[in-house]
Amino acid sequence: SLFGNIATTAKLIAASAYAREESRGGHYRTDFAEPRAPWRHRTFITLKEANRIADAATDALPTSQTTQTQASA
Repeated sequence: SLFGNIATTAKLIAASAYAREESRGGHYRTDFAEPRAPWRHRTFITLKEANRIADAATDALPTSQTTQTQASA
């Protein structure tokens, strides 16, 4: 479906940006504020790798008291 393709593309882009440890062009990270030479090449990502990155990033998010309460109910 069109929405599925858009969502998959968005996940690939977001996971790639999260994995990139530098700032370049419109992509700016406060924890990696400068461009880095090792990243100055094309990178490729698979959906499997994007899913792994997204899961790891989600697991690293702090949980709120409300979320913890709802999960235990």
